[in-house]
Amino acid sequence: MGVIALIFAVRAFIGWQQVRKDAREDYEYKQVRGMVPGAMNRETYEQIYRRVYNPRGPLHVAGAMLAILIATPIAMWGFSIGLDLIYNLSGQSRKIEPGYLVWQFFLFFGIIAVWVSIAYLAARRYHQKAPGSLQFELDKHLYGGDDLLAQQNYDDGDNSLQLYLSLALITSILTAVAFFMRKL
Repeated sequence: MGVIALIFAVRAFIGWQQVRKDAREDYEYKQVRGMVPGAMNRETYEQIYRRVYNPRGPLHVAGAMLAILIATPIAMWGFSIGLDLIYNLSGQSRKIEPGYLVWQFFLFFGIIAVWVSIAYLAARRYHQKAPGSLQFELDKHLYGGDDLLAQQNYDDGDNSLQLYLSLALITSILTAVAFFMRKL
């Protein structure tokens, strides 16, 4: 996983270098043909161009993979402690004994839940920080402010999704604990 994250990070770095070169060439091309307003200097144009066309995807993938690589052993440690606690609270029932099917089930799906959560957060950040088109970003810089589309707030649905996922996780944990306590 670390090697794949490194590959994506290198891909992002190479992409950044290419976009930097493309920004210079694009500015020169548009400047010669009068396609860039006189109020826009080269540095500002290149900065906006890079913000729009930089390879954000590979960088977010690399970051998510690195986060998964770091979080997996920590999550395994946390799940092991939690499952040991449930095992001891159940009176050391054979049904939840370490290494048996129920134990493996919780570890398997718990790790998948951690990975999916990290992927969700990376994708959410990727889309929240996405710039508009080059023309939109240039207009925003030149004329100030955002238009109506940029001012809309799309976080309302995200909050309800987070609440739903949190409640689902808490409910499943409480159900599992109640199930094992009932079997005492």
